[in-house]
Amino acid sequence: MKRIIYIPLILMALSCFSCSKDLYMEKSTPTIDYVKTIGDIKELSVPGAVSFSIAVKDEVRPLSTLEIEVLINDIVVHSKSIRTKGNSAIVENEALDIPFVKDMEDVEDVVVRFTSINVDGDSAFKDVILKARRPVLPTTLYYLTEGGSPILLTNSTAEPLLYKSAESIFESKISGKIATANTLEEADFIWGKGRYESESAIVSSAGDDIEFDYTGMIVKQIIFDAQTFLIDVKGDVATKITLNPRSDAHDSEMKSATVNLKKGQFLEIVGLNMESNFNPDFFNHSASSKIYEFLGEDGDWEIIYSPKYKGLWVTRLQDEAPTNYWVVGHGFTTATAWHDDYKPIGWDLEDFKQVAYGRKIAENVYQATVFISNEHDWGSFEFQFYSNRTWEAVPAEFSAASIQGDSQGFSIGAPIAGKPGKSISITNAAGFVPGYYRLVLDMTKGAEQATVHITKVK
Repeated sequence: MKRIIYIPLILMALSCFSCSKDLYMEKSTPTIDYVKTIGDIKELSVPGAVSFSIAVKDEVRPLSTLEIEVLINDIVVHSKSIRTKGNSAIVENEALDIPFVKDMEDVEDVVVRFTSINVDGDSAFKDVILKARRPVLPTTLYYLTEGGSPILLTNSTAEPLLYKSAESIFESKISGKIATANTLEEADFIWGKGRYESESAIVSSAGDDIEFDYTGMIVKQIIFDAQTFLIDVKGDVATKITLNPRSDAHDSEMKSATVNLKKGQFLEIVGLNMESNFNPDFFNHSASSKIYEFLGEDGDWEIIYSPKYKGLWVTRLQDEAPTNYWVVGHGFTTATAWHDDYKPIGWDLEDFKQVAYGRKIAENVYQATVFISNEHDWGSFEFQFYSNRTWEAVPAEFSAASIQGDSQGFSIGAPIAGKPGKSISITNAAGFVPGYYRLVLDMTKGAEQATVHITKVK
């Protein structure tokens, strides 16, 4: 009976010892016998490629995979996985791409990491360090936007990797790609959308666009850092102005506000469609962002908006020469379009819709942009330039030679008594086309030798 009891116990103990021995014997870690570069690679130009031969083995456990990673600044920029079988494997001439990425110095350490893994997940790794040289970029890059002209970005000797546009006024929302040529097809490098906002990455011509949105500010300069691949802008935050309803018997939707403004101040005007009612005498603008640079002089100004008349008036009714000149008469309006309500209205010095503020743009030079029409009840238009808003104002005097630029359809009015060939008004002539005109009054030689340069805007 004792034998029968002890024999199974002995067999079980022997079995457990055998299993423990097997488990202990099979535990193993791979080894990497060698990693060899193909060719004499002293320094690699990126983007480029390099090839390796690798030998790995595990004498006890079967191999699983060979993982290869390319790291620049501790970030994996390229990787691949190769299946390995049996207890040993040799991978010959394995090509790896070394890309051009952000934060690369002129000469950068590139780590190529080889990791051999067996079926149990145990592993061994070996690093090979290469020297890589970043590409030399041209002095001009191009911000290419759909439907728009290329925005040139240039660097300087002092900051060779910082590219800046010329200062201007840009849209606050821009979508596009930065390239080393003015077309994507000719570009050696193209930067498109990166992982994070304001960050770009090297992409193909079909890659996603960089998109930035600086709503609420005026964008004056676009800046691209070719080392960090970051995009930034230089600009100003806009002052928000809200127009409130204005009491007017003829236009219940008219709005206005009297505000203190400074020349060069950037404004966001709430409550109107500036794109179709834009006043070019007083604003530079960025249509998509609705941000506007004020061009007038410092002080209190009244801004008046009428959706009915498609007008945006900016005025100071107390101003007079030499601060400004006033356009007075009939058959014109400072709105962007003609309205039938203007047909019966004659000369008026009180109604802001019937006078135009000629803003001083240079010493003795004044500008006003007006819609001129001969569809007046009197069958013509006629306007003069007054030194103030009174009938005793000093008017500008013109001769036939005074009308310059797009002068077709314009002529001088009735002559001044005692001054043959001289007039103080301008009226229509054969060939006149109603439209939006910019008038630039030049008083450099005095009121008696005034000239007016006419440009048809639309």
